[in-house]
Amino acid sequence: MRHTAAVTFLIAAGVAQAHPGHVVGSFWHLFTEPDHLAMLVLPWVMAAAVVCGWKKLAVRRERKQDEE
Repeated sequence: MRHTAAVTFLIAAGVAQAHPGHVVGSFWHLFTEPDHLAMLVLPWVMAAAVVCGWKKLAVRRERKQDEE
């Protein structure tokens, strides 16, 4: 329940801070403005960092088990 509320508030905050004409703008507007592009790319970069971190942790655990 808390996760759903957090996502809802996050989406609502983004819409509340949108500049005039943002909602009716073209789809390409999202890719031509640097701030919008950063907000589109940032979640992918963060997810990649988490996945790489998990993989490194798994490799470390495997090496530690091999040493024992």
